[in-house]
Amino acid sequence: MLPAAAPAMPANDECVAATVIADYDFDQTLDTSAATTAPGDPLQSCTTGGAAQNAASVWYSFTPPISGFFGFSTITSDYDTVLAYYTGGCGAPVEYRCDDNFWSPTGASAYSTRVLADVEYLAEVTAHGAGPAGTLELGFFFVPDSPVCATGESVEEFEKARLKVSGLGGAAGRQQLRFAGRMRTAPVDVAAAGVQFTVEDGEDAFTPLFDRSHRTVAIPASGVPGCGASDGWTSSPKGVHRYENKSGVLPPACTPGSAAGVAKLVLKPSGGDDDGYRLKVRIRDGAVTAPTGFGDDLRVAFAIGTTVEAGTTGPCAVADGPAFDCRANPRQTAIKCRGY
Repeated sequence: MLPAAAPAMPANDECVAATVIADYDFDQTLDTSAATTAPGDPLQSCTTGGAAQNAASVWYSFTPPISGFFGFSTITSDYDTVLAYYTGGCGAPVEYRCDDNFWSPTGASAYSTRVLADVEYLAEVTAHGAGPAGTLELGFFFVPDSPVCATGESVEEFEKARLKVSGLGGAAGRQQLRFAGRMRTAPVDVAAAGVQFTVEDGEDAFTPLFDRSHRTVAIPASGVPGCGASDGWTSSPKGVHRYENKSGVLPPACTPGSAAGVAKLVLKPSGGDDDGYRLKVRIRDGAVTAPTGFGDDLRVAFAIGTTVEAGTTGPCAVADGPAFDCRANPRQTAIKCRGY
């Protein structure tokens, strides 16, 4: 009988050969029993018993294209792991986060944290102390911030949110979207500040569900060149703000753009002692670019006076996807979602 082949050293044994993660969901099963510890491997500060290099290090790299939230987990691995994140590159790593025994008493590690756009984050997984290592079961996820609600703004959740999308699977431009919900925010002059609105699909990394549901320019005030004379904002003495696109002129013919397909938007004070608004939006002429297997992973983002590209800030509300209960009709041509 021939002796069993010795396990191979993992390809990502060294920091400079870190596995680059390009997807927003990533899983890997890896035999780390032949992984080594390099002399320059950093100390992992969270190690039970005191900061240590530990053993059998393997490395991963992720550079988020937009700020958001990511996490690694070793929960189903068959050995005791330590997990650390670094910035600064392999030459001068600076520990960003560290975890040992999150899943006590299994010895598995996990850490989720906020990360910034265009910064490389290195993840190091080691075997605790001198080992032994074993089979690593690594899980990774990344949830990007909304392009509308940028990091650092006043982010809230919608209440009593309802969403309906119809015309799915048909010709481009035939889709219709309706959204209603309530957001808590101080009174604002929305006609002057402008707004942004988008519906994002988590199945496609929270990219806009409609390619014309939001643009980098805010909904313009009335009388914008290229738009119909009746298009624009009206405001009542009671603080009701209404935008309508009656002419049907949509970008790019309408400059700088009539909210990229927003046909009607009404922002009405909630009334009573609560600060906030009830919001209703209708969007037409949107070409669906994301998958139609939505599940529950939809997110609505609405911002007043806020555009990431312009670097401005203002009130912002987000209805997170998991807060929606969505149902599609049998023909998959329409979907209804209700916040719960």
